[in-house]
Amino acid sequence: MKVKVLRRARQDLDEIQAWLERELGESADRHLEAILDGLEALERTPLMGPPARDPVLQQRGLRTLVRGRYLIFYRVEATRVLALRVLRQRRSWRRLP
Repeated sequence: MKVKVLRRARQDLDEIQAWLERELGESADRHLEAILDGLEALERTPLMGPPARDPVLQQRGLRTLVRGRYLIFYRVEATRVLALRVLRQRRSWRRLP
């Protein structure tokens, strides 16, 4: 199944990459690669992440996949997976689009 990374999730990835490079230097690639591997794994196993714990997010059909300190919020549709956001676990996710 195809994974479509939506614009906001791409922005999240850019911000994560910039932060990782600033804070971790050369080891930043390893951390970002773990997130990208998670997105790739969703192509093969879209239901691998559990439904979001929050009832409001569950009603919207969102699932979460944990990758290190990051959460990938996504929704499985008939023919694709939509990656909506990628956030650090500590960050507030209450206002997801």
